[in-house]
Amino acid sequence: MRLQVFFANPHKEVLLPINNNHTLAAVIKKLIDAKNAADENSGPDMENTLFTFSQLIIPERQIVKDKIAILSDSFHWFIASPDEQFLRMLAESFHETRSIEICGFLFPVDFIKLAETPSFSEGDDLFTCLSPVTVFQYEQPMQLQNTRKMGSKRQYLFPNDDAYYHYLKHELKKKLIRMGILIQENFKFNIKLDQEYLRKKKYRVTKKINIKDENGNDLEVKGFLAPVRIKARPEILQVIYDTGLGQMNEFGFGMLEKVYN
Repeated sequence: MRLQVFFANPHKEVLLPINNNHTLAAVIKKLIDAKNAADENSGPDMENTLFTFSQLIIPERQIVKDKIAILSDSFHWFIASPDEQFLRMLAESFHETRSIEICGFLFPVDFIKLAETPSFSEGDDLFTCLSPVTVFQYEQPMQLQNTRKMGSKRQYLFPNDDAYYHYLKHELKKKLIRMGILIQENFKFNIKLDQEYLRKKKYRVTKKINIKDENGNDLEVKGFLAPVRIKARPEILQVIYDTGLGQMNEFGFGMLEKVYN
């Protein structure tokens, strides 16, 4: 399931940082925290809720150095999760707040709707990325549980790396287990990047996004932004649609949209 939130742009000149993932993640947390406070903490636990979100989808924009100039009168944003209560509380909080502050600018909330969920089949489905897909491993994998204390570095992986699909499938498996979906150990999952798109872009589909981690430290995240073709069971495709592909989904990475034609 996913919400589609439409914003009005009343400003003549708006320059937002290109790297705004952590800002958008903070908006979601603030809305849920406010709703939980009003409802005496009866809502979802953000630490255990699976969700992801897209980049801001701006019809008319211009890149000015490391900023995005919003030229259109409106724009929208997708937020997805398999948790219906989480999305309902977000929708209510958007409605009650009426305007959202993003990087110092206030944007009125025009309206909110529940986006139509596509149907999935056993065949190959083509998806486009609404935000970059990131996959990484730690340089000290045996000490993964203490990585923050030990300062282990992330090694970002891409489709041409041997370990890429192993880690991609491993992350998907963890989500399926968390959601209580029964799977076989070697469940069917195959993914390929759109070769025609890669040739058109001369294989330059790598993106670098700078964000703030949970401790406020600067973190450079690497991922790819390209159409992908995925073959898996319909319920697995639904999980990818609702939670994102790859890692760091709660920071706005890995959101996909099904392509029909």
